[in-house]
Amino acid sequence: MGKPFYAGGTYGLFGYIFCDLLQHDYVAPHDRSVPKEAQKNIKHSAIYPPLSEALVHRWSALTKRQTKELNPAVVFAILALWEHQKTRGELPAGPADVAALQSTANGLVSSADVNKQVLTTIPAELIQSLADTARHECSPICAIVGGMLAQDILKTLAARDPPIANFFTFDGSTGAGTVCRMSMP
Repeated sequence: MGKPFYAGGTYGLFGYIFCDLLQHDYVAPHDRSVPKEAQKNIKHSAIYPPLSEALVHRWSALTKRQTKELNPAVVFAILALWEHQKTRGELPAGPADVAALQSTANGLVSSADVNKQVLTTIPAELIQSLADTARHECSPICAIVGGMLAQDILKTLAARDPPIANFFTFDGSTGAGTVCRMSMP
């Protein structure tokens, strides 16, 4: 299409932001350890893949520590929810959908080559929480994810800092947000 793209949403206690900015140029912030005379605005460029490429990202190149820091359980829970919605035409409705959602999530984890020392299956309590709350809007979660999305759009327009690299997930039960570089060079 040739247009920069942002998408964001929340599912109960969970949320995400995805961006495909095509090729995005920005000026890196100054390095404060360098003397003022040597400081220069350095232009950087980042290439963003479309969603279809990001969804087939392989995690095998990451170390155990890198994988842990990215909290892949939340990423794959959201991807499983998307798959569930695509095949069934609706969001999970609670306990009746937990088994199908769990199976889909675990299949996605194994097909993405996630480090098995970090994650072999998505925790059942995470899937249960997602299935129970996916159809609800939780105002604090909407505010956090919406605020992050708005902040990142402004960063992109100003081109003064690097935007998110390309997939952000938020887990409201822990209050943790994670940025994952999915299929980005």
